[in-house]
Amino acid sequence: MLTHRLIPVLLALTMGSTAMASRTVRLPDYLCGGNDSIFADAYETGGVFSSDPSQGSGGGYPGSISRTFTFAPFGQQTYYLYVPARYQPGQAMPLMVVLEGYTGSHTASVQQAQVLRDDWIAAASAYGFIIAAPVNNTADGSWIPADGTAQANDYDMIGAMIDDVAQAWNIERNRISVWGFSAGGSIAWDMLLNDGRFAQPTPLSAATVASMSIAAANSSFACSLDPTPCTTRFANLPRKVPVGIHIGTSDPNHAGAANDFQRLLSNGWQPGRDLDYEEFTGGHTFTLAHLQEVAGFACGFALDP
Repeated sequence: MLTHRLIPVLLALTMGSTAMASRTVRLPDYLCGGNDSIFADAYETGGVFSSDPSQGSGGGYPGSISRTFTFAPFGQQTYYLYVPARYQPGQAMPLMVVLEGYTGSHTASVQQAQVLRDDWIAAASAYGFIIAAPVNNTADGSWIPADGTAQANDYDMIGAMIDDVAQAWNIERNRISVWGFSAGGSIAWDMLLNDGRFAQPTPLSAATVASMSIAAANSSFACSLDPTPCTTRFANLPRKVPVGIHIGTSDPNHAGAANDFQRLLSNGWQPGRDLDYEEFTGGHTFTLAHLQEVAGFACGFALDP
């Protein structure tokens, strides 16, 4: 399936605390998508990327897989994976978490997670990513964000899913990336920009992700959550997380995405280095070609905590 037209839902919340700083490592182009995990092309402060394999075992491979685990607040959860043919249990592989948009119902969200997983197969195979697509936990097909309290939320569920992947497959914990479409992109921005207000880091924060890519979304949801100016939140990130953005020129989120691009530029992100911004003729959608570009961008980075 080449296009998706699911409109994001914006949810109100407040948050709390501080994210840990880490370092971005730029991986050599000739190794992008390969199986090696230790590289010396340090990107911000010098040094070497330290591999952190999860050493998980027992998960099936290769191919498309569904897996269940128990997340106490919501009970049994099912998520959808693709494990490339090149995967070998003795060699850690990077993980891409893919977040769906608003769907209108839980049933549609289950279906959409599988569609996204399948859409990512070619890119995952080409660049060597395990794909994991979680399902949100609302009746109307939107995500449940955290508000800094102990309330049940989908952010914690995503973190529990990543832990489950790490237990069953050998993933490179320092090469976890996230891609979000529409509402999925909105909550990815939220976890990144507002992580410092939580009691503990979100599962997709500056301290945990190697890169973040956004399709058909912008940071307006994240920036609506408290009085802190959005530009200040970009400036205060403890690390310049590599960011990729694809946005259609007729997408309702276009103006906000263009603003995000300018905020990133003004705070030191550099196109061709840690920033990939692409406008295309079209609306609230993405294409399989975009996913290839996202995978090519994301596979070039690692995290060194």
